[in-house]
Amino acid sequence: MLAEVVERYHDGPRFSWRDAWVVERGGEISAAALVIPASWWYRGQAYPISAVAGVAVRPVDRRRRLAHDLM
Repeated sequence: MLAEVVERYHDGPRFSWRDAWVVERGGEISAAALVIPASWWYRGQAYPISAVAGVAVRPVDRRRRLAHDLM
């Protein structure tokens, strides 16, 4: 299942692996966040931003502030 998720991020049509942030502990992915590249318009000028699409933490790694650190 993890291989499918990594493949989807790597080859997906909408997002790529460059849009995912991960926390790795002990050689395993403990938490991940997916961001969507976007533009914020302010006073007629576009600024590049990232919109957070989702954050996930493995059950065994919860309550360790990993999602907080990703944000």
